[in-house]
Amino acid sequence: MEEKRVRLYKTVILLSGLVCMIFFGLAALEENISREWRVLQKEFKEILHKNAKTQREKDLAASFPIEIRQVIIKDFNTVDRCVSCHSGIDNPNMKDQSIPHATHSGDYLQNHPVEKYGCTICHGGQGRALTRKEAFARESGIHWEFPVLPLEHIQSSCSKCHLSVFEEGKAVAGTDQLQRGRQVFMDMGCLACHKVRSTGGTFSVDLSDQGNKTKNQYSFLYVKGEHSVPNWLKEHFDDPQKVAPGSQMMKFEMNEADMDALITFTMGLFSPKYPFKYYSAQTIWDLKSHRPGMEGKQAWDLFCAVCHGKNGEGKDYRIYEIGIPQLNNQEFLAVASPEMLEFTMRHGRSGRLMSPWAPRNSGLTDQEIDELVAYIRGWKKPGPSLAQVREAGGDVRLGRNLFRSRCGTCHGADGEGGLGLALNNQDLLSLADDDYLYRTLSTGRANTAMPSWSRLTAKETASIIAFLRSWQKKPSIQLQPLSFRVSGDIEAGKGLFNALCVGCHGKYGQGGVGPAILNPVFLTAASDSFIRESISRGRKDTAMIAWSMQREGMAGLTAKDIDDITAYIRSREKFKLEVVHTSTSMGVPGSGQVLYKQMCSGCHGVQGEGKHAPALNNQELLNAASNGFFEAVIALGRSGTAMRAWAGGAQGYADLSGQDIADIVSYIRTWQRSTVNIRGN
Repeated sequence: MEEKRVRLYKTVILLSGLVCMIFFGLAALEENISREWRVLQKEFKEILHKNAKTQREKDLAASFPIEIRQVIIKDFNTVDRCVSCHSGIDNPNMKDQSIPHATHSGDYLQNHPVEKYGCTICHGGQGRALTRKEAFARESGIHWEFPVLPLEHIQSSCSKCHLSVFEEGKAVAGTDQLQRGRQVFMDMGCLACHKVRSTGGTFSVDLSDQGNKTKNQYSFLYVKGEHSVPNWLKEHFDDPQKVAPGSQMMKFEMNEADMDALITFTMGLFSPKYPFKYYSAQTIWDLKSHRPGMEGKQAWDLFCAVCHGKNGEGKDYRIYEIGIPQLNNQEFLAVASPEMLEFTMRHGRSGRLMSPWAPRNSGLTDQEIDELVAYIRGWKKPGPSLAQVREAGGDVRLGRNLFRSRCGTCHGADGEGGLGLALNNQDLLSLADDDYLYRTLSTGRANTAMPSWSRLTAKETASIIAFLRSWQKKPSIQLQPLSFRVSGDIEAGKGLFNALCVGCHGKYGQGGVGPAILNPVFLTAASDSFIRESISRGRKDTAMIAWSMQREGMAGLTAKDIDDITAYIRSREKFKLEVVHTSTSMGVPGSGQVLYKQMCSGCHGVQGEGKHAPALNNQELLNAASNGFFEAVIALGRSGTAMRAWAGGAQGYADLSGQDIADIVSYIRTWQRSTVNIRGN
């Protein structure tokens, strides 16, 4: 029995050894004879023999070794064995052969020799692999982060060293697909939501390193077809909401060529990871966030047009699920101050699609933001010149009709005042010449309820002036020209202003009981002589006393005091506001709440959250807009939108009085929780 067991063990050991010998023999056979790279090198050697014409060529063919070849690039931390199969890649005699024996196409190797750059830096794939399947790494089961790139997207690799996103320099030869993708990216306004190399919007993901993302960082749950990065991008660009449910990215219509180019560009957005000696100078500057400055139109087209429209036409709240304000609307431009536009750009609108574009957020410079503000304000149609108004001549009857329909809600039907100044005041009319009235009508008063009326014709402007002038009974006072400047002590004037004037005109001269007299737009219309005489003479039947006169045992201001105050007021003409100061409201919030719910909540929401109109209960809007802005918008409405002129009594609605409007604005203002600096955090 024991003998049989020993014999069995010996037989098993013998058979096991035989199986192992067969296995090792087959492995040796496969490794030394049938390995893919060996077969290809033998084919290449035969081609060399076949094409050899000289003895030297025959000797070279005969001595061609069958061996693993590799290129080690320390700067890239890569080991590329692609040349083990692509033996003829740099052999000019192989240009007519088929792949993998053929010479590399084009002249790329002249500037990118294999021994210096390798292969995977451009083509992707697993450089250490020795089979096509493992090197290409496209099939399931091959776990490699960066498969070989499809030829239609191979130029995405060029961007690792040669892409300048913002510099319009000479493109590197052979990167036409990449450059086309860059142009599509720019034209479609992708920078409105995505930041690239420190510049762009913050609404969505930063794309600066998108090219380094592997397919494992994408979700293919809703993607049809191949699970690859190019296919994910194609499906995503074709239908963003399908591939990424909840995405607010718009669906863009584009042809196949533009789609392929955009995919190439997106895959080519890399952050730097190689020594800078490999990068072009333009790319280095780009990667370091140094780029050329942009003018207003260029910045608008790149960052704003995709939402607001090429010409600021916006998107109607009644049609689109998410409406976008119409910035080229003339009524809007008549009341929107530069400070309001700047604040909105810098801080955005929380809860809306409007990202903050302050330099710390977007990479834009202060100068570029100023350029954008100027570009938007450039849509405001210029009004008639003073010479044209003088030539047109005024018609008092036409002026009366225009005044009562456009101005009466704020200034009173007979100029007695209300939300606005009393324009029939004799002291005002005796000081305000026609030139002053023209400038006031033309430019309005930024951050107050007084809009610019530049959209009036020369005849209409002249007629309103003529109607105002028809109230004057007191002789006009001859003033110094607009260029005249008083000689006063600004610091002394500031002290007097803070002591005597802020109670009515506001701490920052933004207006209250009295008008906004530190308003830069007012100061471009009023001469120092006008200001000085207004202080000296006062305004009868108003809170503005004649400060040069003694009263109740108190001495009046001296001529020097008045000149000092005038000099201080003038010094504010070029002052840049830090905050959009709201004037003292004359409204009653409780009454305004009742009116708001009746008249406004249907579109703007019960709590101002915005339904079919802008959200009014928005902290950025409340900081950007003055009380005067809201008052003017309510009174005048917005043509081309659902916002009617509530002071106009149209569409079956009753007029709102000036007091009603002030009440509504005072209620809206109760939603504001804090005050934010225009250029601060």
